[in-house]
Amino acid sequence: MFAVSDLLSMPIGKKRQRSDLRLFGGLRRASIGKPKIFGLENLPGTGFLLLPNNLTGLDAVVLQSVCPRPVRFIVNESIYCIEWLEPFFRSSGAIPMQSVRTEEAVREAANRIRQGEIACVCPEAEPERSETLIKLGKELELIAKLADQPVVPVWLDRLSISSFRVEREKRSFKRSNWLLPPAIVAFGKPISKDAFNIGLARERLLELGEFCFENRPGLEEHLGRATIRGLRQTQFREAVIDGIDHRRIKGGDLLAASIALSRRIKKHPGIARSS
Repeated sequence: MFAVSDLLSMPIGKKRQRSDLRLFGGLRRASIGKPKIFGLENLPGTGFLLLPNNLTGLDAVVLQSVCPRPVRFIVNESIYCIEWLEPFFRSSGAIPMQSVRTEEAVREAANRIRQGEIACVCPEAEPERSETLIKLGKELELIAKLADQPVVPVWLDRLSISSFRVEREKRSFKRSNWLLPPAIVAFGKPISKDAFNIGLARERLLELGEFCFENRPGLEEHLGRATIRGLRQTQFREAVIDGIDHRRIKGGDLLAASIALSRRIKKHPGIARSS
């Protein structure tokens, strides 16, 4: 943690970087709280390629904040230039690249890893917003081969539905829900450069995804109580769409019907037995 005197003595560029990182640290805390982290012991002490299941702007912020060492992001120029992300990428030393210069990005990532850094590559033209896997291209195999260092898969869970999300049209972030459970970040065991291939990487990432899902908060509680709580939090959202007449029922209406039915069953237990 930097003291005020340290901040005042910094060059202007360093002050701006520190300010940007504090800003995005606050954004991460406000949007997802403190994430649950698994597998930090799997991170090698040398350089390596970090392979996430997806990489939105918020994912990058979270990865940088939970990783004990700096992460060098190598991202498509269109992502780097997103207005609210550019300060973070600039402060973290990210390297922008043009989509037609993938070979240059591969060489840059391999060089950084050989120098002992952690490199994370996102060559997609647009950041992914779902929790599905990003496209795993052959350039990842080439980076691992050229760098001669391992690849570490990492799964980021519950970030795509967090309080802030990237909007393709506005290039901004939007507040949607402050009551979401904490995100989960799980680092897998390193894959050696000799064993690494796209098929194995996909398998390891899916295993991490299953692990994160099993560790989501609330899975141990009663399904009925979780359903009631969810309907309370989404009373004004559409919860059910009838496939026949396309009638739409909001969460609040479904909750009211459920409460009325439960009271009816309590008064007349035979209704439940006969059904």
